Amino acid sequence: MKRARRAANDGKRDSEGDGVHRPPTEPNFSNRSFEQAVRMLRAIGDEGRLRLVEILSRHEACVGDIAETMGERVSTISERLRRLRDAGLVASRREGKHKYYSVADTHVAELVVNALSHATENEFPIDRNHLVRAKSS
Repeated sequence: MKRARRAANDGKRDSEGDGVHRPPTEPNFSNRSFEQAVRMLRAIGDEGRLRLVEILSRHEACVGDIAETMGERVSTISERLRRLRDAGLVASRREGKHKYYSVADTHVAELVVNALSHATENEFPIDRNHLVRAKSS
């Protein structure tokens, strides 16, 4: 039976499991959405910027504290923050002389957590309800 289905389907796999091949459909998103997504992914495509967004996904921080945490120069962190802000991934607020940075919204935090979870899924499981790593036994 499976052979007959495959033969009728020219060996192509069907996504709904009913043996009928369907051509791909049009994207659900606009070209502008794809372009914006590419800009965002390029912005976090650098390890240093990805690490920075991961830190900011946990809590807001000022440049000096981030530089100390990451062991980097303030100028390096400022440049990374500028690139991330230009891509719409990071937001800031001023309090006196200090400027505090955080991820722009929960989508950004989820994007980073999902990417890192996928990259480390063989190392240890992720508790997705709390977005906290749970050591496996």
